[in-house]
Amino acid sequence: MAQGVGGSRRGTLNRRIVLQAGLDLVDADGLGALTMCRVADRLDVEAMSLYTWVTNRDGLLDGIVEIVLDQLYDDPEVHLEPAEDWRDFLSRLAYGVRRLALKHPRAFPLVATRPPEAPWVRPPLRSLRWIEAFLSGLRNRGFSEDATIYAYRAFTSFLLGFLLLESGAVTAGEPAAGDGSFVRAPESSTDEVNPRVPAVGQISPTRHPETMAEPDDMFAALDADEYPTITALSRQLADNRAEDEFRDALTDLLDRIERESGQPSGQ
Repeated sequence: MAQGVGGSRRGTLNRRIVLQAGLDLVDADGLGALTMCRVADRLDVEAMSLYTWVTNRDGLLDGIVEIVLDQLYDDPEVHLEPAEDWRDFLSRLAYGVRRLALKHPRAFPLVATRPPEAPWVRPPLRSLRWIEAFLSGLRNRGFSEDATIYAYRAFTSFLLGFLLLESGAVTAGEPAAGDGSFVRAPESSTDEVNPRVPAVGQISPTRHPETMAEPDDMFAALDADEYPTITALSRQLADNRAEDEFRDALTDLLDRIERESGQPSGQ
């Protein structure tokens, strides 16, 4: 049982510690495992003591998004303003966000899907400071107002779609134990193949990690007569080229922004 606010944690508990404990829990056990009680257990305090720092679970979720994005400030490769040209600036920011998505694949969907403060606050940037840095960085490099907004919308749409897909691939085969999607079957269960059963109404109640096939096994199980093209391209389909695809797609995006803005590289 938690030690309580009267224990040794009382003097050290703060909002940052609470949010980091929540992020650590999501990273370890999945989003469905995130409850105020489980965060309190990690901190060895009573759950009620957390409400000094976060209003409720929704506040905890929003705070986790906040501290994930804060990690961009600690990334030496990411700049708050263009140090060279605008393409370098946007490339650094894109790769920085990608590093966050791959570092926190179970938490990144929060960055992408938590309701923003306003419709124009577009994930995955979300932070007003990063949005201001993005917009001012391009304006200071000669972008018109319309070209700046075009770049902002195109850039965020690209990152959101690509990184949700890539982070989802990292966690393929989950949910992991404790993520809220599965519960342990009763001791009397005779289900020896899948000892966990779906928890109705949870994250993905029909997804069975134990029965998900490896890529090669999945292709081997296909009927080649019914799916001849998938079978013929199975080697290429199974080849993970996410790094190259991200680079090439980002280059195409920056080329499109350059054409739209009329601002060549080097500015």
